[in-house]
This record gives sequence, structure tokens and C-alpha cells, in this order.
Amino acid sequence: MGADDNQTDGLKQIAEWSRWLVTVETAAIALIGIYYKIGTPINKTIFWLLSIAIVCLFMSIISAALLIISIPAACQDIREGEKVLERQTTFLIFRFTGLL
Repeated sequence: MGADDNQTDGLKQIAEWSRWLVTVETAAIALIGIYYKIGTPINKTIFWLLSIAIVCLFMSIISAALLIISIPAACQDIREGEKVLERQTTFLIFRFTGLL
């Protein structure tokens, strides 16, 4: 068993989206870092909000990397006629059902 052409195309689009998302998030982290580096005085609330944003962006990058790593297995495990976004999958200890 394996993915048909439409399923493979869907998985490729998800991988491409994840790559672009990682690029944009990395740029956002860099911009926040530049903002810190230029030494503009900021109050504690903004400092903590930006710090939380960096942590969230970093966690999102890690999640996207795990998603990209799992795509070859998804290509092999997907059943014929199954929609990519309707698959059930397990991530760490969590079980997810697709979006549609």
C-alpha cells in the first residue's frame, strides 16, 4: 500500500507549507532579536510578551520539523482513497484526527 498521486501531492503541499512557515517564523525570531539588540528601552510587559512569542515560535518550528520528518511514513501508511487531512495520527502521546 501507499499513497496515490493525489495523496502524495497533498503531502507535498503540507511539507512545502511547513517549510515556508519555518522560514517566516525564523525571520520573526530574528526581528525580535534585532529589536532586543538595538537597545531600545522597553517595559517589562513588552519584554515578557516578546519572550513568550520567541518560545512559541520556537515550539512551532520544532512541530513543523517533526511534521516534515513524518511525511515519508505518512506516504507509506496512508490507505487508498483516504484523504490526507482526515487521517488519524499519533504525535508523542496525543492522537489527532484530521481537520476536514
